[in-house]
Amino acid sequence: MKAMTRAALSVIYRELGLLNTVKLGVNLIFTSVFADPFKPLGPAIDQGDRLSRVQLKPVVLIYRHLLSQRERVEALRITEMIVLASGRAFLRDVLDGLDLHQLVASNERERLLRERLKKIPNATFSLRFEENTLHFTVSACRFVQLCAQLSYPELTPLFCSVDDAFFGHDLAGVSLTRETTLATGGHSCPFVFSLHNESDADQ
Repeated sequence: MKAMTRAALSVIYRELGLLNTVKLGVNLIFTSVFADPFKPLGPAIDQGDRLSRVQLKPVVLIYRHLLSQRERVEALRITEMIVLASGRAFLRDVLDGLDLHQLVASNERERLLRERLKKIPNATFSLRFEENTLHFTVSACRFVQLCAQLSYPELTPLFCSVDDAFFGHDLAGVSLTRETTLATGGHSCPFVFSLHNESDADQ
């Protein structure tokens, strides 16, 4: 969580400057206590919903604050940069020390992976393993549902962009294909992770 916060603050400071970063911080503290964006939706229906709200809340509050200060396009651009930076830090934490090649070959691969994925409470998913391939299919996403309920559907694709950036640039030995997403109207998010040796990429 500290890495996520540092990553987000770095972007905010770079984009907004010191004074506006401080103003944003004060606004977040105040609104977190007195203006919960999820209050109109009623109480969380389960633990996954509650944790998803905790993860999503800072993004919504930052976006709302930026909308009060800037044009929507600019507010969304800055929010996307914040989500990308903090999201990539989050995925590094989720996958820290995990050897995906050993995981796919393990007899306990599903249990081990599900244990890691408890940190991603927003997704309802299924897993399927093939040789050097992991199929991770998300059939429901609380971020998609919550952003729609808050009338901010434009925020949802930002989280999809984190996956593209992380698995496209940050994680060696893995490539991602995903033909559709729930955020863009698809029926599911069919992640297909293909594992390969670094030497294969040079051929």
